[in-house]
Amino acid sequence: ELIVVDTVGEEKTDGSLHVAKEYATKLLRFEWCNNFAAARNCFVEQASGEWLLFVDDDEWFEDAQEIIEFFNTGESDRYGQGSYFIRNYSQTGSYNDVPSVRLVRRTPGTKFVGKIHEQITETFPPRKEFTCYAHHTGYAFRTKEEREKHFLRNVPLLEEELKTKGYTPHLCAQLIQELYSMEQTREKG
Repeated sequence: ELIVVDTVGEEKTDGSLHVAKEYATKLLRFEWCNNFAAARNCFVEQASGEWLLFVDDDEWFEDAQEIIEFFNTGESDRYGQGSYFIRNYSQTGSYNDVPSVRLVRRTPGTKFVGKIHEQITETFPPRKEFTCYAHHTGYAFRTKEEREKHFLRNVPLLEEELKTKGYTPHLCAQLIQELYSMEQTREKG
């Protein structure tokens, strides 16, 4: 099944909502509340499959044949999770490949946690490591204003997470990275 979670609504869509209506098994409307985990959990609660694979609206696969064969051959029976590369592009066109667990066998406790840079709970080994990748253009900003808007959204969410979850190395590193990138953007003017 293909579940699409709409967080912007009909009035703000860029046309992708029309495409989603054509192909999605389920189209869910989620009122955005500055919580990425809550948006993802919306789809987890409605999914009926044994496995979950999740992609963002600014991601797409170059070639997903390896993942398709994983299921068609029954190899998936031996695994509890899968990782593939997310190719994160910058505004200069450069990129870095980051391995990410984005395919998990569903359990009763499967859910996402974290308002930002959310993570999935209850993933079980063993992990299948795919060589394929998904393009991600979420950091390839067209203008300085777009980039600034991104930081101004992320920094308060990270600060809120730090207050509620404590100053973990993971959250501190994310906040430092956002603040550093924001300062670099402002310096380049």
